[in-house]
Amino acid sequence: MEGENQYQQNNIEQHTQDILTFLEVYTPQEWQPTSFKKFQFQIIWFPEDVADQSTFFSRSTQIDGYDIYISPNLNAEDRKRQLFHELLEIMLNEDGLPDHDVHELTLGEEQRIFGVRK
Repeated sequence: MEGENQYQQNNIEQHTQDILTFLEVYTPQEWQPTSFKKFQFQIIWFPEDVADQSTFFSRSTQIDGYDIYISPNLNAEDRKRQLFHELLEIMLNEDGLPDHDVHELTLGEEQRIFGVRK
């Protein structure tokens, strides 16, 4: 089990570096399929009239990949944080980790990098 945990931690650290490097040059554009590592995703901005604009991802019905729903009103740092969170969750899901572990692992890594959410 310890070897598995070490492998998992090394994988998370590598994913984190890959995502942070990617986000330094990535400019989100709505409906623009983007390849990242072994999957594709596209951004979908929430309409202004949607009350709950909590960022989330789901399997896309338009591309072979994921849709990431995010508020267009986030500042650059918050957008980076939200995209980091969603991309890491997708990568951990793609790695085959159980859903109940993915969010907790992602949140822990997000807080390690960006601090506790306000």
